[in-house]
Amino acid sequence: MNITQQILEDRYKNIKVINNGEVEVVDLYRDKEDLYTYHVRLMFAFNKLFVTGDCGSFIFGKDICHIYDFFKGKEVNLGYWKEKCESSPAPIINEEIDIEKADSEIREFYKEYVNLDDLTDEEKEEFEYDLDNLTCGPFPELDTNMYRAYDSIADFLRTHYAEDYGYEYVSDIIDRSRDWNAQYEYICNVIQWVENNLDTWRLRAK
Repeated sequence: MNITQQILEDRYKNIKVINNGEVEVVDLYRDKEDLYTYHVRLMFAFNKLFVTGDCGSFIFGKDICHIYDFFKGKEVNLGYWKEKCESSPAPIINEEIDIEKADSEIREFYKEYVNLDDLTDEEKEEFEYDLDNLTCGPFPELDTNMYRAYDSIADFLRTHYAEDYGYEYVSDIIDRSRDWNAQYEYICNVIQWVENNLDTWRLRAK
C-alpha cells in the first residue's frame, strides 16, 4: 500500500501541534460534520513516539536516538522500522504465507542461485513437476502456516539445490512471502508524512 501525501492531506483536514517543551502532540483529524471521520494522534515524549487513533496504538523508540529525524524520507522502511516498534495492536507481519508470493520467490531464487541449464532434460522435468506441485497443485504441499511452509520449502531446496541449502535462503523466501499488517503499513506512512512536514506545522502553530 502506497499512501501518497495528497491522500493524507485530503484525509486529515485539520492539524494541531502542541508543544510544552517536554511533550509534543500532533493531532490529525477531520471536522465532525464530515461524512468520514479520521483521527490519529502522535505524541513525542521521552525519546519515544506514541501513536493512537483509528489504526490502533503503536510505540516506537527502541534504540532511536533522534526520533524526529528517524522517520523522515521519501520511502517508508517497514522492515527496519519494525525493529524499532516496541508495541503494536497485532503482529506487524501476518503469520500466514501468501502462496502466490512464495511461488514467485522460489522461482526468483532459482533464477539467481541455480543454473538450470546444468540439469538434464529429465532433471528439469522433475524439477518443474515438483515446483508446480509445491505451490500450484490442486493439493499444494506448501501450507499457509509459516512453520509448515518453512519445512516444505526447506525440503524442496534440499532436493533441488543442495543438502546444505542454507537457512537464510528459506527465511528470506518465507519473510518475503508474508504480508505486512495493514494498520502498521498505514501508520508508518502517516508517521513519515508527519515527520516530513512537522517543521512547517510548528511554524504555523506559533
